[in-house]
Amino acid sequence: FAEIEFRDEETKDGIVMLCRDIHQGVERMSLRYRDELRRHNYVTPTSYLELLSTFKKVLGEKRNELGTAKRRLTVGLDKLNQTEKDVAVMKVELV
Repeated sequence: FAEIEFRDEETKDGIVMLCRDIHQGVERMSLRYRDELRRHNYVTPTSYLELLSTFKKVLGEKRNELGTAKRRLTVGLDKLNQTEKDVAVMKVELV
């Protein structure tokens, strides 16, 4: 996560703990799966790295979506402000 920019260290620490908890939860459920169904599901360090990679990918996609939504909102607000000014000018012209 060194190359990912977070708002603050608290957010970063929370995400790291979340990923750790998810990985450990999968390990516990894999043991339960093995005990109940007699089938193995291996959780490896590569599994954890894949979790981190997927998280980074989804985070990037969501940040892009938010950036697009923010730009659209800004453009929409700018148009509303311009329209308000145009209407004010038209009111003066009509009076």
